[in-house]
Amino acid sequence: SLKAFRDLITGLQDVARREPLSIALGKMLDQSGYLQDLREDKSEDSQNRLDNLMELSRIQSAGSITLQKERTDLLGIAARIAAEARIAFDSDIRVEREGELTAAVDITRVEQMLANLLSNARHHGDPAAPILLRLEGQADSVVISVHNQGPEIPEPLRATLFDAFTTSRPGSSAGLGLGLYIVSRIVQTHGGSIDVHSRAGEGTTFRVTLPRG
Repeated sequence: SLKAFRDLITGLQDVARREPLSIALGKMLDQSGYLQDLREDKSEDSQNRLDNLMELSRIQSAGSITLQKERTDLLGIAARIAAEARIAFDSDIRVEREGELTAAVDITRVEQMLANLLSNARHHGDPAAPILLRLEGQADSVVISVHNQGPEIPEPLRATLFDAFTTSRPGSSAGLGLGLYIVSRIVQTHGGSIDVHSRAGEGTTFRVTLPRG
């Protein structure tokens, strides 16, 4: 429920000041009822939030993300996740490509990264405008960008946008603010980089660069 969500965020921010985040997360999930709500709600949004919570717990416990890389065509991954997101979000998601798109990546992690970026675009963008997922092959890397029309992300928020429990739209109930944090951890573990460009009238673009490996 929305109340459980708000209680969870407030509690986590308070408890995390006094003990490790992984311990705070476990306590607050047990107490808030939010985790049970997610398990009972079978929507794509709720399953994505549940996945992100579990991923955060694993990251905090292990201290890092483990990768199982294999060389693959990133277009195939992107097309599959975009197709699933179109159905789940009832959104117009367009895929564009340019150049050679093979790279050595953890396929499951890249799927998770793309799902979170598309979910973020859907929740914070203009629902009437298409989302553009673009892949561009460069000499030593593949660049993946996700663009949505919508309000500009305020400049002060951009510095902490990839921190846990931070959202680009304060006050939004769209999620826990974990999606972009997990995206950034996946990208960093691959040895890549991520940045964001957001301007009024132009929309927002998240740009991920992954080395070919």
